[in-house]
Amino acid sequence: MDTKHIHIFSLRWGNIYIEAIEETKMNFQGMKILFFIVAFLVLVITIYASVHLIAYGRIFIPITRVNNDDIVKSAVRSRDLKGKDYIICRWARVSTANYMLLYDENGNRSDVYILVTGVELEEELSYEFLISHNKIIFYIDERTEYYNFEWGEHVIEYKVTGWDVLYPVKRDSDKLFNFIPRYILRSDMLKLWDSSLS
Repeated sequence: MDTKHIHIFSLRWGNIYIEAIEETKMNFQGMKILFFIVAFLVLVITIYASVHLIAYGRIFIPITRVNNDDIVKSAVRSRDLKGKDYIICRWARVSTANYMLLYDENGNRSDVYILVTGVELEEELSYEFLISHNKIIFYIDERTEYYNFEWGEHVIEYKVTGWDVLYPVKRDSDKLFNFIPRYILRSDMLKLWDSSLS
């Protein structure tokens, strides 16, 4: 093989080597971009899960496609309550009350037991739903305070005209993950607990 052919051969292999290096660099750049995208998605999911675990004690993964026949009510968000007279409570059955007041009609944080009349959620919602620490919204008709001599206790009574549930809807059976936080479903309504307690 003469010098000319060796030179051409060397140039050809040199070009192939350079092309291979350039392709490797491009692949490496592509891998870096892919890595950053995956890392960003993992970070977003971690933040989302952490916020939900801290705020609600579980992770909400909303499923938007629910059979309309199964939906009884949609959960209400705080922004939808502007201009309305309401209180926010949690179900708590004690001798002189049936709810714990979480936020009063002025929006102040509270932790007193109250008697709510005008609606009977125990006759509408399942026991599991009631004990799942859902925040119940009651729309106020009248507030009264009096001393009940039979019970020997001071009573705060709210007469209400209706109710909703504050988003998100919680279910104890969901434990860590909650897939339907936007709706109250037919399965959340009274079904088995009345017969099991009778």
